[in-house]
Amino acid sequence: MTHPLQILISELHHEDYRLRLNAVKKISAISLALGASRTRTEFLPFLHEKTEDINEEVLAALAEQLGDFTEYVGGPAHIPKIITVLEKLALLEEESVRIVAANSLCKLGVQLDSAAIREHFLPLIERLVESKWYVNRATSSLLFASVFSKFTSADQMSLLGMISKLCSDESPMVRKSAATMLPKLIEVLGAINADVMFSTCSPLITNLAKDETITVAIKSFDAVVAIAKMASYNEYPVALRNPAFEWVVETTVELLKNTAWRIRFALGKSFGILGKFLPSAFYESILPVFVTLLLDTEPEVHIITHEHLLSVCDHLSPEAIDAHIVPNLKELPTEVSETPGPDFWKVYVAMAKVVVLLSSKLSVQKCRTSLLPKVLKLLQCDAPEVRLAVVANIYVLVDTVGTDVVKTPLGPCISGLKKCPKWRIRHSLFLEIAKLANVFGEQYFSHTLSEVYQTLLVDKVAIVRETGVQITAELLKYFGSEWGLTTMLPLLLDLTNSSFYLYRMNVYSAIVEVGKVLDPRVTATTVLPVLFTAINDKIPNIRAKTISLLDEMYKAQCIPENVLASQVVPALKGCLSDSDNLVSVAANELFGAILN
Repeated sequence: MTHPLQILISELHHEDYRLRLNAVKKISAISLALGASRTRTEFLPFLHEKTEDINEEVLAALAEQLGDFTEYVGGPAHIPKIITVLEKLALLEEESVRIVAANSLCKLGVQLDSAAIREHFLPLIERLVESKWYVNRATSSLLFASVFSKFTSADQMSLLGMISKLCSDESPMVRKSAATMLPKLIEVLGAINADVMFSTCSPLITNLAKDETITVAIKSFDAVVAIAKMASYNEYPVALRNPAFEWVVETTVELLKNTAWRIRFALGKSFGILGKFLPSAFYESILPVFVTLLLDTEPEVHIITHEHLLSVCDHLSPEAIDAHIVPNLKELPTEVSETPGPDFWKVYVAMAKVVVLLSSKLSVQKCRTSLLPKVLKLLQCDAPEVRLAVVANIYVLVDTVGTDVVKTPLGPCISGLKKCPKWRIRHSLFLEIAKLANVFGEQYFSHTLSEVYQTLLVDKVAIVRETGVQITAELLKYFGSEWGLTTMLPLLLDLTNSSFYLYRMNVYSAIVEVGKVLDPRVTATTVLPVLFTAINDKIPNIRAKTISLLDEMYKAQCIPENVLASQVVPALKGCLSDSDNLVSVAANELFGAILN
């Protein structure tokens, strides 16, 4: 019988990469069987040869496994043996393999003592940094942050020199990799020496922020945020704090003014993060430049800035919001004379959401004078997506200004949306009906929302009308059983005469939702007669659906025992021999359940 160890080793040579991958994931078992000594002298050299594998998934798995291999080679003293294999993997062209190999090297590096890390890890970094191949230089930047604190001061200065060299490398890929690494390095170096951190890293970031390669400049902002974060800590030297904040403001402003829209896009998305660390005075000093993104000519920049505007406002005073944000929102038009493109309406949707949500950040008076006029104009916008964005978030505005000033203009908007030819708009509106009714009250539902509810309950698109059953349950939860009997049930009964059987099926499902909240005795005299009529419908689907609904009510104990025996059972008997198999099977199952 073949030994399991021999099977695994043979699978490492197999032509099928899936078997090789499975074997690589079990190399720890092989090492455990071989012992630490043979693993070092035999197995690791064998794995070194396996780095020639053509499948990158196999190589990435090998690199990941080696990161946790310390115990199998006999402890940290023998880690250099593993580093030799991982270095070869870190030099490969496939990025996914290189990243995993670099991560594993970092895991091993932190386990080395100061002498070993200087002897084995520092030369590794130097070889990669000085490599003629740009891929190797890009990989080197991944190794600095995790082990930086383990080096001596002299070696740390040497490493900073290497980092500076990488940040000005001729290859954009190397500069991008270095910029990506800087936030982690800033955190490590800042804890060691804040002065050295700022004096060394800020010039590098300044140059990276001006880089002609857009992706490099974008990555530099993460490093800017990292310095702001370090400067915000109480442990950061007071004398260095304001200069650091001033530099952050200056660098951010330059990035905001960049002509490349992708950089402005990144800033529009991430600017709110900066507010967590900058003092309000410094943060608000950037606002005059930042708000230009709200009016940016690139739709992508405009949209992303509006979508993340609330995260910016979280760190602003109401006065700053009113002084800088609201005036720029007011300048946006709400009507167009020509047919706009799709991106145009995306801009409006993003703006509509934020206009309503900003009401939570302002006083009642400011909302009424600054935001409410804007909201009222948006409710009349030509695009249904824009109007829906306002309706879906109107609760926030109502919490601030009350319902009286909103309910009247909201009615025509909702009535218009129910007729929208786009079914997704109608579906989204239906999902909001119960919330709107809860906010504005029973009377508003009766006068304004009931017609919308009835229309959408028999919508031609299944997903829209079927949502009505869920909405019915929500409305009953808000307003109670008495309201369900006096208001909801008459609305539903008006729809039971629809000529289209699918509409009737949906209405019957909604009626059963009403029956679930009523007293069983009331249900027996109001809801069950409707179902007894439906069980004799000429459409088999209706009959089958009705039996299913009766079963649902029976299981929910909504039908009195005497009614089960006197009315439900006789009604089911008439269906036991129904010509449609689905109807007869369903009837027999429910009939048997009741009798048992």
